Amino acid sequence: MVAGLLVTSAGANRPLTWAEVTPTEAKQKIDQIRTDAKQKKMDIAKVEAEINEHKKVIDALDKKTIQLDNELAKLRKQHGENQQQLKRVEDKVMHKLVTLYLKGEDAHLAKLVMADSFSDFLRRYELIRIIVKQDLEDFNEFADST
Repeated sequence: MVAGLLVTSAGANRPLTWAEVTPTEAKQKIDQIRTDAKQKKMDIAKVEAEINEHKKVIDALDKKTIQLDNELAKLRKQHGENQQQLKRVEDKVMHKLVTLYLKGEDAHLAKLVMADSFSDFLRRYELIRIIVKQDLEDFNEFADST
């Protein structure tokens, strides 16, 4: 069987027998095979090193993907919470606008005029001032959130 693997340097197509191969040719052929084998091993090692580098890059990208997925999930959750907060503020502002509309433009003035005494007038004025201040803050919050 070994005779079938040997080839003459002239490139004949027929297998050689051991009797036709000189020791020098056999040694050269063995040296060539060993050199080729070493080269193949070096090529394999190079490819394996490249594969390992690519694996490291893939691992880093996987970690980054996981990190970005987590960040995206947090942002989506925060967006949902912000939408809920916006809806609450909108509802609150709409309720106040409807109330102000139904009571009319002179509602606060009417409350002041209905005071029984000057101290009652001041107390009502202070309460109306606090209510108007809170309404203004709510309207500004609504304006900032839209």
